[in-house]
Amino acid sequence: MEVEHEEWWNQRKFYYQRRHDMIVDWLRDRAELLNRVKNVFDEACISRQLEDSRLENRQKQKEMCDSLYEKVNCCWLDLCLC
Repeated sequence: MEVEHEEWWNQRKFYYQRRHDMIVDWLRDRAELLNRVKNVFDEACISRQLEDSRLENRQKQKEMCDSLYEKVNCCWLDLCLC
C-alpha cells in the first residue's frame, strides 16, 4: 500500500510539474509571438508613412516642375513675340 501511494504521489507531482512547465512555456511563447506581431505592425506603419511621404514629395516636386515649366514657357513666348 505504501509503494502504491508513493507511485501515485510521484505521478501526481510529475503531472502537475509538467502542467506548470507547459503553461509557463505557453505564456512565454505567446508573449514572444505577440511581440513579433507588434514589431511587424510597427514596421508596416513606418513603411506606410515613408511611402506616403515619398508620394507627397513627388507630388510637390511635380507641381514645382509644372510651375517652372509654365514660367519658362511664358518667358520664352514673350521673347519670341518681341
